[in-house]
Amino acid sequence: MNLVFNARDAMPDGGLISIRAAAVVQDPGTVVELRIEDSGIGMTRETVLRAFDPFFTTKGTGLGGVGLPMVKHFAERHGGRVDIESAFGSGTTVILRLPAMQAPQD
Repeated sequence: MNLVFNARDAMPDGGLISIRAAAVVQDPGTVVELRIEDSGIGMTRETVLRAFDPFFTTKGTGLGGVGLPMVKHFAERHGGRVDIESAFGSGTTVILRLPAMQAPQD
């Protein structure tokens, strides 16, 4: 939910949020990849580099800067990772990758 709320907040004049999920085969196994993409204002390179810093925020007022660090902690705790693809003025895609559980063999 943190990723969807961030996407919403990145589009002050409205826009489109896309959520896609897929199983991706990679070495050493399969991951579940969740992509949250917005058509918002995007981030500068400097903002992307700081986005996972606790309490870093680009929002002017109120408590902010805990959502992305929480997502990163969750992903890493479960053997996954989270990446950001963004360019200022072009929107942002956050990619969450988590190891897929193998189906039991009969």
